[in-house]
Amino acid sequence: MDKECIKCNSIKNIKEFYKGKSYSDGYRSKCKNCILQECKEYRMENKDKIKKYERSPNRALKRRERFKEECLKFPEKIIARRILRKAINKKQILKPSNCSICGSNMNIEGHHNDYSEPLNVIWLCVSCHKEIHNKH
Repeated sequence: MDKECIKCNSIKNIKEFYKGKSYSDGYRSKCKNCILQECKEYRMENKDKIKKYERSPNRALKRRERFKEECLKFPEKIIARRILRKAINKKQILKPSNCSICGSNMNIEGHHNDYSEPLNVIWLCVSCHKEIHNKH
């Protein structure tokens, strides 16, 4: 299925659009590339505002609290992530530059089907990774 981006006016595969519940077809009207470009422009224009927000003590505190909750809830997930990260840093595992499902080269992550095998991962972009987790 294809869709036209309202910003760049190009027709792209529906996978090139973020999902949006409030839209009639279930996908946002601007493609991922256009949205990412807008975000980059906004961040460049508002550097001081964003820096102030990201460094606010309240934000950092909330981030630490969420991480602690996740560690307590899913310790095997945290351990698997750490082992994988160390293997990548030591170059024992090479992180590919493309998603194994859609071929995208943006924000590639490792997906664990089984956390007891931390080095056995599928490399996915954020969109495909979320899609897999939403199916379960």
